[in-house]
Amino acid sequence: MGTPEEYQKLVETLQGMEVVPKADSKEELINWMKAYLEKEKVEIKIEPGTGANAGAIPKTTTYIHPPAISTFSGTDPTGKSATTFDLWLYEVKCLMIEKTHSQEAIAQAIRKSLKGEAGRTVMRLGPKAKIPEILDKLTSVYGDVDEKESILSEFYGARQKQTENITEWSCRLEDILGRAIMTGQVFESSSDKMLHDMLWKGLRPDLKDITHYEREKYHSFDSLRVALRKIDKENQQESEGKISKQLSKKAIVEDTSSSDEIKGVLKQITHRLENLETAQRGRSKFRTPFRGSRYRDQTYRGRGLRNDFTRTKQSSKEHFTFPSITCRRCGREGHIERGCRANTDVHGKNLN
Repeated sequence: MGTPEEYQKLVETLQGMEVVPKADSKEELINWMKAYLEKEKVEIKIEPGTGANAGAIPKTTTYIHPPAISTFSGTDPTGKSATTFDLWLYEVKCLMIEKTHSQEAIAQAIRKSLKGEAGRTVMRLGPKAKIPEILDKLTSVYGDVDEKESILSEFYGARQKQTENITEWSCRLEDILGRAIMTGQVFESSSDKMLHDMLWKGLRPDLKDITHYEREKYHSFDSLRVALRKIDKENQQESEGKISKQLSKKAIVEDTSSSDEIKGVLKQITHRLENLETAQRGRSKFRTPFRGSRYRDQTYRGRGLRNDFTRTKQSSKEHFTFPSITCRRCGREGHIERGCRANTDVHGKNLN
């Protein structure tokens, strides 16, 4: 029989877990506990009491799933579950802090997660190696070996690239400073102030000039990052709108130029066709009088030949008139192409 303090502690524990057990009866409480443990991925085995304890609450044996750690091979991650050494080390340290699993279970999970050259490195320590030995060995092989001065120099010399947005730039800063924190070169308590100052100091000039107010207003790194992301997004949308307008304007200009060029070509073709039609009409008029059967049917009439020829020649002069001849070279009337000496055509275009 528990004391009131123990029951009160149990109630406070359930409140902290934010769960309400179904405990209208002993059987409901047992079933609820079993369902809750299964939901939390914890296997249980219920053994009923025997002999004198047959009516007592069944004994339970709990089996906790072994921990799972991402794969690390010592090279660049290629598989879906593979990761880098710093992330792998972070997972292991979180498991050790949680204390949900035993040291033996964590050590076994570490050995299963190591592949390739990293696995061979730990294998050389032997099967009885403890977790601290394994981590020290891997850190000596794959850990960050940069000096404190070089890491801090990289941090304070970092600048946002033209292709980086605020999210990428801020995460790169956190990665650099995180290396210094993990190696004990920088205290975590001072990291937020350092990140806040460098986030604004390393901005691109176009963003830095318009964010002085945000730097003074937001004093934490995360709040300043959110404000800068909003401004960066607005600028990006504005730039995309300008580019879209420029492309549209360029397309319109190109379409107009193409249309004008087509009109010019059509105009030239029309003008040439008109000149050809005029020249053809002129040649037809010039040749028509000589095609009649009147001259082909002329016969020798003896004594009256001279007079008949004279009358025929005079009547031909009266009937025939020279048409207006148009030059095919310049388009002007009164001469032909062979004798054309004009430098420009009728439209003023240079012919030389």
